[in-house]
Amino acid sequence: MNYSNKHGKKKEKHEAKKYFDYNFTKNITKIIESDPYFALEEIEEYLKEYPDDYTLRSTCISILITIGEFEEAEKRNEEFRKFILSSEDVKAIDNGKKLKRLMLNTIYNEFRLLANTGDYRRAYDLLIKYKDDLEDKELSNKGFNYNIIFFFRARLGAEFNRDDQRTYACRQIVEYREEDFFDHIKRHMKGEQCDIERDSVFFEDIDLKKIYDEIMKILPDQKPLYRGFVDKTYYFKYDNCGLEGTDVVDYIKLITYGDDSGVITMCPTKDGEKLPHIDLNYLKESDKNKIRKKSQIDKFNQKYGKK
Repeated sequence: MNYSNKHGKKKEKHEAKKYFDYNFTKNITKIIESDPYFALEEIEEYLKEYPDDYTLRSTCISILITIGEFEEAEKRNEEFRKFILSSEDVKAIDNGKKLKRLMLNTIYNEFRLLANTGDYRRAYDLLIKYKDDLEDKELSNKGFNYNIIFFFRARLGAEFNRDDQRTYACRQIVEYREEDFFDHIKRHMKGEQCDIERDSVFFEDIDLKKIYDEIMKILPDQKPLYRGFVDKTYYFKYDNCGLEGTDVVDYIKLITYGDDSGVITMCPTKDGEKLPHIDLNYLKESDKNKIRKKSQIDKFNQKYGKK
């Protein structure tokens, strides 16, 4: 269902709704995580009626980056930057603060583009230049944790001792070790060490090693989403694999470093149905076949007295 269908004929707008529809913005942002493709279509349709909703124009660019449409995102980001710099109307909003916010949005989108396409030098330089402005709560409030800065420094040649790093992420950035990854995801296994109300946890009977090995075989051919800066997110269907909060879920989310140097984490998730994913339920069928074959052999041996 598209925007026009949901809203019917175009109505006369009150002054407060002249530039944006608050209810639409509130509702559409809730589904960007679970279905960015649908959200993008809806926002683009919405912008035909509200072309001056500059925040959602910027959101469109961000979603394009998330789904890997980098060339289109770069083109739109540059067009948007030129537009807001030349718009007297934008400059007049909120004594120029609106212009600053929108410019920081374009810088943030540029940073994501550079980081996700592997241009780490330019991405790092841009982040260092604008980090304080991007983290200014009044202007942007984009957060960047230490691990992101550390990743860029490591990939740009800074030398670090793995054993000196206090966090799992930094140790893995310095030198990736698969055994550390498996130790890390123990927090996503149902048991005493996890908080089911907070964590996404796999059921105890799930063979994570088997699932992981299968994913590693097919991962190079899968389409990721670029949700952050230096990572890729993949989705796989595996029915009744675990819990997200208290809900039983059917999908697995796996996050790797953007340069394919290793896996960051893997956990159950409710999202996946509307996202690019591969169905791994054939692994369950494989297990059933093995059990079935073993049962037939047992019957044969029992009938003919073989042990």
